Amino acid sequence: MSLKESLGKVTIVDFWASWCGPCRKENPNVVAIYKEFHSKGLNIIGVSLDQDKNKWKEAIAKDNLTWTHVL
Repeated sequence: MSLKESLGKVTIVDFWASWCGPCRKENPNVVAIYKEFHSKGLNIIGVSLDQDKNKWKEAIAKDNLTWTHVL
């Protein structure tokens, strides 16, 4: 994963964690923005502050976060 791949695109770097209540409440809004604007060039990179890889993966699946994520 390289930010260089995002050159020329509008990119949101979203810092979040599976244990962060406000982050998880905001995820449906981020998903909606991504669905609306990804085809027009919007890119999102999710940066997790998690320490438990399994909880992180579960949250990605449960919240339907389909963009690139790093831990």
